[in-house]
Amino acid sequence: MTEIYPTLIYVTIIIAIASNLLSMFMIKRRDLIVFQFICNIFFAINFILQSVNHGFEALSCLLIVILCAYILIKKNNNNEKNHFDELVTILFITFMIILIQTKLEYNIYDKNNLPLMASILIVYALTNNNIRMMKIEYFFVGLLWILYDISDGDIANTYNQILLLCSIIGSFLLYDVLKLEDTMANYFSKISISLKNMDYQLWK
Repeated sequence: MTEIYPTLIYVTIIIAIASNLLSMFMIKRRDLIVFQFICNIFFAINFILQSVNHGFEALSCLLIVILCAYILIKKNNNNEKNHFDELVTILFITFMIILIQTKLEYNIYDKNNLPLMASILIVYALTNNNIRMMKIEYFFVGLLWILYDISDGDIANTYNQILLLCSIIGSFLLYDVLKLEDTMANYFSKISISLKNMDYQLWK
């Protein structure tokens, strides 16, 4: 498949990485989740195009896409969690555990437990209502993936995760240290307007 669709593979990974990095600079939780929705769709497509050996990764991304869609579609958008949100979080974490433990054949010492912890942390981060805490949790997700990628010899994805960590640090520097949140909000205003137009019907 990599011989048939090389250009498509590169395009999907570029869009996925760009969406992932941009999401960490979003000021509103909704916008961050929209970018993560886009990011995981293109990561899933990329994994599917690469080979059948990446089926697990593609399925993990699709689960995140479904979770993002649930968060965006639900009518309760007043930044308050309810018991149903907690149930959804538990269900997604359970799916992640079953999915990865099936792949590991219940070997708790397998290095793939690092993606397991990262996947659980992503689910928890996406259901967090505090955007700063979301970014901190994503920082630890990046660290877990870096440990896994180094042990797996995946240099490309290691650089990708390092860029993610840098974008998170850059976000905190801009918004919490330099206090440029209003300036950056104006800079991203066009993006925010586009996002609102994209999911306006979802938020009615």
